[in-house]
Amino acid sequence: PKVVTCICRVASYIWAGLASGEIMVWDKTYEVSAVWNGHQSQLLSICAISTRIFTLSADGCINGWHYKCPVEWNEKRASSILQQASKFIRPVQLTVFAGTWNVNQMKLEAIRSSLPKWVASGSKNADIAIIGLQEIEMGGRTVAESIVKETFAQSMQEKGNLTAQTWFQEILGALCKTT
Repeated sequence: PKVVTCICRVASYIWAGLASGEIMVWDKTYEVSAVWNGHQSQLLSICAISTRIFTLSADGCINGWHYKCPVEWNEKRASSILQQASKFIRPVQLTVFAGTWNVNQMKLEAIRSSLPKWVASGSKNADIAIIGLQEIEMGGRTVAESIVKETFAQSMQEKGNLTAQTWFQEILGALCKTT
């Protein structure tokens, strides 16, 4: 039996990651449209971002797929390409720093000196840094303003709010100091 470990809707398809490392895709009529060995170990997560689908396996491998992959996947045609993969694919081992900081609604000035130290300690040997911030100005006024912007000012969403931009610049600056 095939054990599904994660699932994601992609357009009119359902993508599933299996414990075997396979990826299985169903079309809108719930017919299996593709199955392939996407990973060497159990899939943990599938995430759709724009036209790409990213899969994460238990061994830490992340693969990216085009959303049309299952529609156009042809095992016979693809096998010749896969046999030559070593000619155009170069596996690279990366170190990832992933951290989250609970800001606890503090102003940036209050932690401006400790933020670069924290970022530097985790990211100095990393190839990729993923940083999440929690509780940034979560006061009632900020939430209310956010609701109004989302409802009435769609164009403002794309620019992001000033607080988010300020935090982004601070983190980017801290990351640049570590390289």
